[in-house]
Amino acid sequence: MKPTTPLFSSARQRCILLGLIFPLLALMAIALVLLFWIDQQKAPEDELLSFTGKVLTEHQPPSDVGNQPQRLYQLERQLTQQRYILDYLLGLDGLQTPAYRNISSDLQRLTPQVAELREILMERPPSQVPAEELERRGNGLLERLGQLYRTLHSRALEASQGYQEQLSDLIKALASIGLAILLTTIGVILIFERVLRRQSGLHRLTLTDELTRLNNRRALLNKSEQALLLAHRYKRPLSLALLDIDYFKRINDRYGHPLGDQVLRQFGQTLSELIRESDVAARVGGEEFCVVMPDTNLEGATRLCERIREGVTEFGFVHKGEIISITVSIGLTHTPGGDKVSFDTLYDRADQALYLAKHNGRNRVEVG
Repeated sequence: MKPTTPLFSSARQRCILLGLIFPLLALMAIALVLLFWIDQQKAPEDELLSFTGKVLTEHQPPSDVGNQPQRLYQLERQLTQQRYILDYLLGLDGLQTPAYRNISSDLQRLTPQVAELREILMERPPSQVPAEELERRGNGLLERLGQLYRTLHSRALEASQGYQEQLSDLIKALASIGLAILLTTIGVILIFERVLRRQSGLHRLTLTDELTRLNNRRALLNKSEQALLLAHRYKRPLSLALLDIDYFKRINDRYGHPLGDQVLRQFGQTLSELIRESDVAARVGGEEFCVVMPDTNLEGATRLCERIREGVTEFGFVHKGEIISITVSIGLTHTPGGDKVSFDTLYDRADQALYLAKHNGRNRVEVG
């Protein structure tokens, strides 16, 4: 039998192979450079899209439930949160581009109004401005900010879609090169992996609080509605607690936002460790958290809330040699499961109990 000759055994064949490999490597390098360039060009829009998406999922519309002092207290908390959002948003590079100049100007114009009204509401009692006027101005500011956030998110989303179109055009260009079949295959894999990662990140963003890794408000609503349906169907109890870190603003003002973020992360981790696997913990505001406890009566929920309250006081933070400890106020409510109760009803009852816990000295659990 005649022996077979190995492929690329001759010098000419090896030269042909090298002549094919080097153009493929060059095309691959060009493709990677293009991908990197497109990614860099769209980085500001991605940051705006991520942040505005997070703000919109946590945005709470003005509430007319409760008495007027309570509504003013809630309005003050919402304006405080908006102040931090505006400070961060106005510092993003993407907002300084010409495409967002009008929105940026509107946000800058509203920023001092938010700060001024917040200072008025922080007075106890508020200044001589009628309470109805304060409510009207505050709700108007929140509604205007919500409109601006939605517009900004929509434009950032359009920019992201344009980015996806650029990637699609790049794929078509690479596929049209007959000698770059291998490169096209690798490029398609890399591009789809990037697209899937972006989609996964956006999906996670809509359900998870980025700072604490707990559920966000949207995920809380979805899971709570399911839990309430099961509680009603099987006539099982369900409890809901609202938790608010006491004097959190003082921590931010005195030690800075990085330490405030560290406190929130540690609080979220402690909360995750203390609750049961069936419970749902979520961050619903700046320093406000919510825990839904399926199949839990009021006595069991009270014990859990006390365990959380005591557990929070046990950890501290060291900042420049100073030990910083925190406490938490908790408002608790429950339903026996026989009556069909909405999430908003339970949330409002727990919020009133939380308001009572704050009023009665903080660092306590109140039942509503």
